[in-house]
Amino acid sequence: MEQFFMEEARLISQSKDRISRTGLAFFTMTVVAQLAAIFLYELIALLFPALYETDWINWTVTILCLYGFAALPAFLILRGVPASAPEKRRMPVKSFLMFMMIAFFFVSLGSNVGQAVNGTIDALTGTEQGSEITDAINGSALWLTAIYSLVIAPIMEELFFRKLLVDRLAPLGGWIAIILSGLFFGLFHGNIDQFFYAALLGALFAYVYLNTGNVWIPILMHSIVNFFGGILPTLFVSGVPDFFTVFSSGDAAQIEDLFLAYPLQITGYMISAMIPSVLSMVGLVLLIVYGKRLLRYITPCTLPAGKRFGTVVGNAGFLLYTLISIAMMGLVILNNIAEYQAGL
Repeated sequence: MEQFFMEEARLISQSKDRISRTGLAFFTMTVVAQLAAIFLYELIALLFPALYETDWINWTVTILCLYGFAALPAFLILRGVPASAPEKRRMPVKSFLMFMMIAFFFVSLGSNVGQAVNGTIDALTGTEQGSEITDAINGSALWLTAIYSLVIAPIMEELFFRKLLVDRLAPLGGWIAIILSGLFFGLFHGNIDQFFYAALLGALFAYVYLNTGNVWIPILMHSIVNFFGGILPTLFVSGVPDFFTVFSSGDAAQIEDLFLAYPLQITGYMISAMIPSVLSMVGLVLLIVYGKRLLRYITPCTLPAGKRFGTVVGNAGFLLYTLISIAMMGLVILNNIAEYQAGL
């Protein structure tokens, strides 16, 4: 009996260390990215003030800091954690399409939850939180947004949050790997607007990766979601002057004039913007029909019952990454409140 408890204690200790080091990697990634961004922006403002707020500089700084300076130390930390890659299996096309529909449902569900939370914050503060991702898409050149959201982000994020993270957490069981992959991915986005749908998508992508062993499948899924969610609708109105400014103003006369001037483009925008919603309804039906069957393909947790929650959250790495991510979300909320009040 004593040997049993010693083995259990050793398992819990090793599991805590595995999760802590994984969380520490993403904590380090977050801190380094923020510090590098502050330094680079200050340097650009000092040496090249005319370039400070240009689209390509903002995207370049984001990519350099997040996937360059910050990715390296995070990778080195993760590389030191023992990994176990899932067995490679082929995914039939019909299964891929099913998971894509479910992905669109998760985006819709998570987006609605995020909007509800932001709406509650707006009601309590008397301000408007807005949408971080919408502002980024609408305020940047389409080709820059496309390169980032269709190529760079899907590849880098899936490599870190699925390949590197899941490989290291899979020995603890599929449930832990899936939940933490989703949670860490949601926290990574650093704002309420994206947290919920990113967490759900991250968990789904982790499930797909665990059951295929092929990280290129979630990379492709990630890119497709981004294409339909932001790039395709914007593509239709890329030549329409002040489209987003006019539509966000709510001025019926201006909107009508714009529609009369560009009927095909705006109609294309409206139809393409509805595609994710239609696909999400199909995804909901598929999830209801096949949900229980899909759960059978998640490997059980290897941690003893009653010790799982404490093992997952009761370690320095998990707490540091969670707390700094929540703090960043809070700063985004406070910044939005300050900007809204300054604009009154």
